[in-house]
Amino acid sequence: MTNIELMIRPLRKYAVFSGRARRKEYWLFIPFALVVGFLGGVIDAAFLGYEDLDDGVSPLSLLLTLVFVVPSIALLVRRLHDLDKGGWWILPFFIPIVNLVLMIVFLTRSGTSGTNRFGDDPLSEKNGHKNNIKNAYVSKDTTEAKLKEIEQMFEKSLITDEERMQMRNKVLGI
Repeated sequence: MTNIELMIRPLRKYAVFSGRARRKEYWLFIPFALVVGFLGGVIDAAFLGYEDLDDGVSPLSLLLTLVFVVPSIALLVRRLHDLDKGGWWILPFFIPIVNLVLMIVFLTRSGTSGTNRFGDDPLSEKNGHKNNIKNAYVSKDTTEAKLKEIEQMFEKSLITDEERMQMRNKVLGI
């Protein structure tokens, strides 16, 4: 996924609070939303005549707030899910000072690797088979199914012959 796609993805997942969001998606979207909000303020001042806060809320600023507030909250919840934290952890983010500490501690950390209780690792989309190798062992119940999945990965040229043999040996306990 390109940076532009990651930047716009939260808008496409407007009110999706389930799943996980990787660090890069979060930190690309937040500056994007701030820049769009700033440009909206400039347009309000230059073209619509809303220079002071005393003039009330300008239509463009109100529209941009409505467009960006829900995806921002949904993205924060999905980012917390990537850290294996529940969505309720969003509440401390509304407490002044505490929110800065939590942002530094939580939102800069790498997410849980592999599948967690909120879904698959979002990096597995980026890294293709490398994370799928880890997940190949947890996605099927039987040894036969695991071996079949390894063979399919090899046939699709997602793994080398050496990786295939290592995975087979791990599944078979050799």
